[in-house]
Amino acid sequence: MSLLFSRLVLIVVFCFFSLLFSFFTEMGFFDRFRIPIGSLFAGLLALTGLLFASRTFITFKLNEVIYGSPTYRSLVEQLKRDGAYDKELYDPLKKLDSNLGLTSYFCLLSLLLVMLLSFFPEFKTVSLPLGFRPNYLSDFVFSVSGWQLLWQNSLICSVFLYKVFSSLTLAFLVVTGLKIVHCISSVNENIKNIIEHWEDDYKKTRATDDEEN
Repeated sequence: MSLLFSRLVLIVVFCFFSLLFSFFTEMGFFDRFRIPIGSLFAGLLALTGLLFASRTFITFKLNEVIYGSPTYRSLVEQLKRDGAYDKELYDPLKKLDSNLGLTSYFCLLSLLLVMLLSFFPEFKTVSLPLGFRPNYLSDFVFSVSGWQLLWQNSLICSVFLYKVFSSLTLAFLVVTGLKIVHCISSVNENIKNIIEHWEDDYKKTRATDDEEN
């Protein structure tokens, strides 16, 4: 249920920011974007590679240190017998690996969208007959003459498509950022659980040694 809810949240966020960037930013927004598309592409490429490498390292390391440990396996089996744990042994690791993998794919798709965006020519403000000047996407959507010119003028159609695609790309970057935050939260949650397990194991060992002494 939580997985379905998180996906619905991402879809709602994507739709909201797509509309926001489409209607409330100027047509040539990316021409004045503070982060150049080349730098954005390089950053996403590095982040995608880092996530792929981190997924492999974190998954194998956690299995080696925690989930493959006989002590931890015995603890999980005991908790399941006592009814205090209703998950399988590898469920937390599979959830973490799924988050890391999905976040990697989000970054990879963002990378592809930014790469495709770089192929669009730089559109400046276009002067049209009848004083029509498409500074915002709403100039097309809420104008009869705008729709007419959209179908009659190939340049205006290109500007329109550029605006729509750039807005969708920017909205997806926001969604990717949220997914990265969620992934980091998942990693931190697993690390916290591991530390708590080590702490409990240490306390039990110490209590046993004190009883023997």
